[in-house]
Amino acid sequence: MDRLTLEFQGTGATYLLAILLAGVSFVLCAWGVRQLIAKRWRLGLVSIAAAAGPGVALPALLIDGSLRFVRGERVSGRRSFLAGGVLAVLIAAGVVFFTAEKSANAFWLALLAIQLTVAITVIYSSVYAYLGPRRQGLLLALRVIAVLVLLLILFKPVLLIPPKLTDSAPILTILVDRSGSMATADEANLPPRYTQALEMLHSQEKRLGRFFKPVWIDFATRPARLRDLSDFRDAQPAGEGTNATDITAAIRAARDSAEAGNQAGVLLISDGINNAAENPVNVAGELGTPVYSLAVGALRRDKNAGKANYELLSVAVPFVAAVNNVTPISALVRISNLPNAGGEVKLYEGESTTPIATEKIWTAANDSAVTVKFNWMPQAQQPGQDKSVAAYTRKLRVQIAPNNLEANNDDNSAEFHVLLTNPKIRVLYIEGTVRPEYKYLRRLLESDPNVQFVGLIRIAENQFWSQGSIGGRKLKSIPSTDEEFNMFDVIILGDLDSSFLSRDRQYKLREFVNNGGGLLMTGGRSSFGPGGYDNTEISQALPVELGPKSIGQETLEFLPMLTAAGETHPIFAGITGYFPGPAGRQPAPGLAMLPKLRGCVRVPRAKPAAAVLALHPSASNAAGPLVVLAVQQFGGGRSGAFTADTTWQWYLPMQAMGDESPYHRFWGQLIRWLAGVDSKNTQACSAAILRLGNSYGRVGGDSITVSAFVQAQAGQPAQNASVICKIQPAQLSTDNSVQTIKLSAGLSPGIYATTFQPEQAGDFIVQLTVSNEAGNQLGQDELPLKIAPQSTEMENLSRNDKLLHEIAQASAGQFAELSALPDLLDQIIAKQQTILGPPPTPTARRLYNFPILFVLFVGLLTCEWVLRRTWQMH
Repeated sequence: MDRLTLEFQGTGATYLLAILLAGVSFVLCAWGVRQLIAKRWRLGLVSIAAAAGPGVALPALLIDGSLRFVRGERVSGRRSFLAGGVLAVLIAAGVVFFTAEKSANAFWLALLAIQLTVAITVIYSSVYAYLGPRRQGLLLALRVIAVLVLLLILFKPVLLIPPKLTDSAPILTILVDRSGSMATADEANLPPRYTQALEMLHSQEKRLGRFFKPVWIDFATRPARLRDLSDFRDAQPAGEGTNATDITAAIRAARDSAEAGNQAGVLLISDGINNAAENPVNVAGELGTPVYSLAVGALRRDKNAGKANYELLSVAVPFVAAVNNVTPISALVRISNLPNAGGEVKLYEGESTTPIATEKIWTAANDSAVTVKFNWMPQAQQPGQDKSVAAYTRKLRVQIAPNNLEANNDDNSAEFHVLLTNPKIRVLYIEGTVRPEYKYLRRLLESDPNVQFVGLIRIAENQFWSQGSIGGRKLKSIPSTDEEFNMFDVIILGDLDSSFLSRDRQYKLREFVNNGGGLLMTGGRSSFGPGGYDNTEISQALPVELGPKSIGQETLEFLPMLTAAGETHPIFAGITGYFPGPAGRQPAPGLAMLPKLRGCVRVPRAKPAAAVLALHPSASNAAGPLVVLAVQQFGGGRSGAFTADTTWQWYLPMQAMGDESPYHRFWGQLIRWLAGVDSKNTQACSAAILRLGNSYGRVGGDSITVSAFVQAQAGQPAQNASVICKIQPAQLSTDNSVQTIKLSAGLSPGIYATTFQPEQAGDFIVQLTVSNEAGNQLGQDELPLKIAPQSTEMENLSRNDKLLHEIAQASAGQFAELSALPDLLDQIIAKQQTILGPPPTPTARRLYNFPILFVLFVGLLTCEWVLRRTWQMH
């Protein structure tokens, strides 16, 4: 049975209710202003709050009552609480009334009644505040009831009770296409075809239930009978059984659901894309019941038009990445027929369901490819992994957040593996004095799981305090032999005068860099030129000219300004937003501000082969802004000059960020760049990494590229390896076959690749097995692969009006577009009324009686007048 409806037989204009409501609110607002002018603050604010509506008036009354109780005004406080309680009851009654009716008439009538009650209550409470609560409540009740009676007299509401559905009502079978093509959104501003069908049916659901007994059936590869229209929302056009359309089976299901001689017809809502072998026109002609075909979708010439989809075309990521180093990852996403519909691409690590990075995608074009870039920094080994292993595999997954307009979400993700290397960077930090810079940098390096740290601090003339060890071996003084220098990958010189380094030590340190080591000199009163390093062996390895001892310090506080080279350099990867940059770029406003450094050592200029990464933003010399950070390649090694010395100030403010703080990132990435950790994998074990060009394919579609990186012992790329892949179903059975392919060596050492054509649909596991020439296994890996079957459902998404028209014509029905459903129902209803006669009309229950209400209205006002005269009121 349909729900009850409310109609007005008096003043039928619904807008009059809104006008009256606005008038009442205006009176309340004016009354509130008047009270404020008279300095009756509480009453004025309550009146203005009441003008805003019941939702604002109720909390205002409760707050007013609470304040009065706090101030000891218990009588007036109880009045405010009483008014608030009455208003709450009225609001609850109005909500129940509107919920039952769900019509504009019910909403406006209930709201006007509540607002009138609030207005009378507020004004009476202020004007007749001198009366006792009983007298005031009696007058208030009389006036409120009188006004509500006047509303009934004015609008004359009538409750329409629909007739009960009898067994004689004809059956109307509604067939709704739920195949994959119905998930198509033909235009950016239109919902998918399936949604359009449901919305149109929902708009006519009341009429369908009044005049017919609807039979609801959805269909794709096979039909299914549903309970009512609400069940269609759970049965979306995606998933199993939606890769084809069988209109013939749907028409037969309509025939089986009908009762003999009692069927008004069949509504067929479809885009007409039919994949079944049997012609539905023949079955429709034998049905004996008219089929009304309603076409949904667009007529298009381009067979690819309308395929709304996000597709992950490829993911570019190195086979090998170093722990705690930034690794670039780029994903190529194709966006088809989703213009101006933004999305998200997420990067997951391991089995976590929380993304480690999210990037937005958007395009205004109808079909375009968008590149998404991530900077991934793999952390140390996860719990449970063997820390003695020098290389291990980390699983990553790129996932495009699905869009409800997509017909296929299976091509939205890809899984891939990366071989992580975990080299220990051996760092020696020589400091000429105990200072905060050493304290915090030592703390950072000692906490880095991929760094072995040794510190030397001068505590007296030519006496050094040693901290840390390399393989259990400690230093008592500055290295003096090649063997001692070769214990380290990076050497940092702090505030140490050149006099503590003999000419032979300086020569060996220069050769250490030339042979592949890393050297960094930091600012201090006894470093660079002031430390006497100009024209020394060490000065030859540094990327800046040093100047004389008298060159001095720059004491102006500053935040280093990155150059164009600095913004793209790995040392500042992920932290450029904390620093100013070229062309006046300021630090990113959403990030915490770094404290300014307390000056730097002056150097004349950078050497021609050096890369200047950071400058002083306000201090300069004849060569331009002062150099703060410069780096260069020197022989087989790398060197850097960092002229500042108070970065320890960045440590404490950002301590809560942990490894992601700019202090950790700057020094960690600077040390790793100097060490060249990307080439330090000499202790790595053998391993094999599998990579699929696509994690999703289709039978009969493009070939899938399979590649692998094979590493032998000592981190060297494997040569002449036997690389075999097996493509086997995720769930093996006797009907499934295993496809075996062999990968061939590529142009790059250790890289093997081939392509293969999927032979069957399903979920597969691609298993990689690698052996060396001796037959010893070097490694294994596996990745999931999904292969979809060939489908003609999505090949041509153009609406097939010809087929739908023939179905209607063969069954003596009618063909129309979906938008014509209301008119079509009019015709079917008229036809049924001709056969069966008009349906019973709704029963009208008047909610008013004019003579009684008029007498009651006059009686209420007369009673109020008599009481006012009796109590000598104005």
